[in-house]
Amino acid sequence: MNNHLLIIALFFIACSEEKVQLISNTPSDLPNQNYKLNLRSPNSGENLESVTITWNETGENVTLTDLSTNQIEDQSGSSYTYSGFNPGDFRDIKISGSKDGTTYTDTIQIFTRPVYPVTNLSFETEGIKVGEDVWNSWEYTSDCGEDGICNENEEGYPGSCDDGKSVTQFACEFAGTCSDTQYTNQTNCEFAGTCSDTQYTNQTNCESILATWTPATWTPATWTENLDPEGDDYNAGNNSKGTEGNNIWDEGESFRDEDTTKYHRNLKWTMTNESNAKYILYRVKKENIYDLVNSECEDCQLEVLTSLSDTTYIDSSSNVIEESDEDAFYYMVQVSKGNFTRNSFIYSYTEFTQPEPIQLARENVSTDKDGFIEITWNPITNSDYFYQYEIWRASNEELSDEAQIAIIIDPEQDKFMDRTAGNGTTWYYSVTVRDISDRISDKIFVSGWSWSMP
Repeated sequence: MNNHLLIIALFFIACSEEKVQLISNTPSDLPNQNYKLNLRSPNSGENLESVTITWNETGENVTLTDLSTNQIEDQSGSSYTYSGFNPGDFRDIKISGSKDGTTYTDTIQIFTRPVYPVTNLSFETEGIKVGEDVWNSWEYTSDCGEDGICNENEEGYPGSCDDGKSVTQFACEFAGTCSDTQYTNQTNCEFAGTCSDTQYTNQTNCESILATWTPATWTPATWTENLDPEGDDYNAGNNSKGTEGNNIWDEGESFRDEDTTKYHRNLKWTMTNESNAKYILYRVKKENIYDLVNSECEDCQLEVLTSLSDTTYIDSSSNVIEESDEDAFYYMVQVSKGNFTRNSFIYSYTEFTQPEPIQLARENVSTDKDGFIEITWNPITNSDYFYQYEIWRASNEELSDEAQIAIIIDPEQDKFMDRTAGNGTTWYYSVTVRDISDRISDKIFVSGWSWSMP
């Protein structure tokens, strides 16, 4: 019994004489828990050819690897700007850096924006009545001779237009010159002018500051018929058909005055947001509609407009004036900036096969990322008539603030990293598909959230 008491006493004395040691479960060589690379891209989707990445400075160089090209950049500091990208480029960049002997690695998705297209392209067919005792070039008759052909250099055929370009009376009637020489048609000219305060370029803004607006003036072109250059005037007494036997129609001879309608197309669109660019207009017949998809056929090009403020165009060319059907022709307006282009939608044509929609499921929107949310999807299988993916986001189930946060023009792209999601937040996402006829798939929203990890 006494021996047991001695053992207990010794144990108590030993414990009371030792210092208490606190044991941490965090080894001293673990990474600094207060440090993160904190990758960000302040201008992704804003520029055509360049994107900037920022990170928390490590005090040493960091290595940036473009995972699509394996190009490596060693950089100091806390930012780097990639340049030489194409519009609409998406790249995954891996960044590795060391701090206090520990290596940190993270990946960020960066992207450039596409060329800004024109929007709201539309056109309508307008009928113009012709006739009323006016001889037109298409009104050849047997009075032009047995072969029905009217020869050049005779009165009434075909005449000349003082605009120096129009070769028919019909074309001349729509021609003219604008006092503001950057405009080439009457519709645009009538909206042009100059403000006494030169910083204003439209009438509404000019007059709102009580400055003086001077409208541009349109001077119509004049058509002049040829007047008997061969000296064979029509004479009812002895020369009722002009010069005998020359098979030439002469002024005064009868002709079939067609009381008919000719048709031209009025195009209009909303101006692009690009600067230092131009418009290229394309036109095809309905049966050649697929040539507009890639706009690579030279025969399709209709006109080049160098003034971005030109947002209307009248097509009254001989190729279209005989066609009354609204769907006889289709148009597209391309914005060209340097070596890059972006097409408009093809207005009112709905017979293209619409790409399949993107069906997001719960597993497609991440819930386990630190400071960002990743959305993934299966790319569409038929991209012939694809125009763009659109990433939509909302902060609540009611979708009261849904907004488009990115446009993707590569049909093979299969993910998007939302680095603006913040930490510890929930968002709702949808990926839609828009085709070249401006049809958009249904929006199906799926929630995801980001963690704020220590």
